[in-house]
Amino acid sequence: MVKLATARRKAKRDGWDYWIRSPQDELAAMQGCWFDTDRALAAVNFVQQRLTHSKDRFRGKPFLLEEFQIRDIIAPLYGWRTKDDRRRFRNVFIFIPKKNGKTQIAAAVSLLELHYCPGPRVYIAATSKGQAGECFEEAASMVNNSRLLRKRLDVRASTNRILYPNRGGLIHALGTKAATSEGKNASALILDELHAWTDREFFDSLLFAGASRLDPLLFMITTAGKDISSLCYSEYERACRIRDGLDMSTDYLSVVYEAPKGSAWDDLSAWKIANPNYGVTLPEENILADIAAARGYPARIAAIKRYRLNIWTNESATWLDTLKWRECDLIAN
Repeated sequence: MVKLATARRKAKRDGWDYWIRSPQDELAAMQGCWFDTDRALAAVNFVQQRLTHSKDRFRGKPFLLEEFQIRDIIAPLYGWRTKDDRRRFRNVFIFIPKKNGKTQIAAAVSLLELHYCPGPRVYIAATSKGQAGECFEEAASMVNNSRLLRKRLDVRASTNRILYPNRGGLIHALGTKAATSEGKNASALILDELHAWTDREFFDSLLFAGASRLDPLLFMITTAGKDISSLCYSEYERACRIRDGLDMSTDYLSVVYEAPKGSAWDDLSAWKIANPNYGVTLPEENILADIAAARGYPARIAAIKRYRLNIWTNESATWLDTLKWRECDLIAN
C-alpha cells in the first residue's frame, strides 16, 4: 500500500493520476509505468486534425473522437508507457457492437501505427478479404481525403497496400491463408471481427509475426459471436477477467461494451450501456424501429442481441421468442 500511495503521489504531481483507473493500472504504476500526456494528446490530435470520415452523413467531416474513444482506447493505448519508455499495452481487445465506429477506429489505429512506430509494418487481417478490405478502404479514404497525408503516403488499392516511402513503412490488408502471414515482421496487427475466426493456424502464425519487434501491437476488435468454443470467446473471457480484476496482466487493454447480463433485448437502458455511440451513429428512432420490426421474429431478436447488444448467442436455440413464451405462461396461469 505504501508503494501504491507513492506511485499515486508521483502521478498526481506529474498530472496523470486520472489515468490510474483499475487494479492493473495501480500495479503498472507501482512497477514504474507512467502516462505520457503529450503522446496521448499527439495521437488524439493526429486523428482529429488529419483524418476524416468517408461514409454516410459523416462523409468528409473531421474524425472528431467521441469521449469513449479517447478515454478507453486512443489515450490509454498511446499514453501509457513502461519504465523503459516502451508501450505498456501490447495487446488490445475491443468488444463493441456494430455501428459504433468499429471499422473507423481500427483504420485510425493502423494510420497512427504507420506514423509513430519505427520501420512500421502494419497488417490488417480478417477472415475474409471483404472484411479486411473494409478497414483498409477506410484507411485509404482517410489518406486520400487529407492533403498532407496524400503527399506522404502512396495508396495502392489494387494490392491493398498503403506505402510510406520516407519511412520504409506500409499498411497491408492480408488474405486469409496462414501461409500469407509467415515471415511478416509486423509492428502492428489489426485483427477485425475476431468472432468469425475459425482458422487457428492463421491466427497462431500471426501472433508470432511481431516476435522480433521491441514494441509490437496486437489490436483485436470484434462484435459478439455464436461459438463459445472459439478463440474469440477465449479472448473475450480473458478481457472480462481483466475488467473484473481477476487477471492482473498489465500489458493487455480490455475494452468491453455489452448489455448487462440478463437484460431484456428491448430494454433501451441496456442498449445505452452496450452502445457507447447511442444517439450519435445509432439514432434512437432507428433503434426503436429495429425493436418494433423484431418482435415476434426470433431470428431478428437473435441478430439484435448479438450485433446490437453484444450478447453471445446460440442461434440453434433461438427458435422461440422468449417474450411470447412469457405471455403464454401468463395466460396459462
